[in-house]
Amino acid sequence: MKTKMIVAAAIVSLLAVGGCITRESEREQIHVKRQDRPAAIDCYAYGEHTFSGVSTGAITYDDGGRLSFIDAANNRLTVIEGECRVVYAAN
Repeated sequence: MKTKMIVAAAIVSLLAVGGCITRESEREQIHVKRQDRPAAIDCYAYGEHTFSGVSTGAITYDDGGRLSFIDAANNRLTVIEGECRVVYAAN
């Protein structure tokens, strides 16, 4: 049992070191989840523009498709439901 766990850990580490994640977008998604970077947010509902703003840090997504973040304009928790475009700030 212990030998199988060691072998499995070795395979996982080799895949990570070997470049299993090769796409730049995949690497960036992992990087964004680990940091608290601000993002520009634009939301639409039924084709109408409903929100445009900037978060102070990371954005949380729930199972219902809602975004939760602190709005930089008023420093208040904001929860938005709809189709949103989120653009994170560069490193």
